[in-house]
Amino acid sequence: MFRSLRCSRTNDISAIGAMRAFQEAGKRVPEDISVVGFDDIDFASFARPARDHRKTTAEKVGRIAAKTLLDWIEERAEYTPEIAIEPDLVIRNSTAPAPPPKKAGY
Repeated sequence: MFRSLRCSRTNDISAIGAMRAFQEAGKRVPEDISVVGFDDIDFASFARPARDHRKTTAEKVGRIAAKTLLDWIEERAEYTPEIAIEPDLVIRNSTAPAPPPKKAGY
């Protein structure tokens, strides 16, 4: 059985839906399974438990895009086809430490 679920490249709605499905199956979040979403919709803070997520703000993306475009136009940098933007991690209550590994044969 897996111990965690990361809903990346989807959104908070998927993470909240997964949490509900786990709870309906008798699993406790985060005691039995940890869930991390991606986004920060207002509704996410009302989920129980409040869901952890990775967040990239539109302001941060816009700032990086504008700087990249201006640098390219003004020939201060070469064209970059892809830029990785590290999201922020927002901790609430939907994750727990991983359990210790089980010993073989037990």
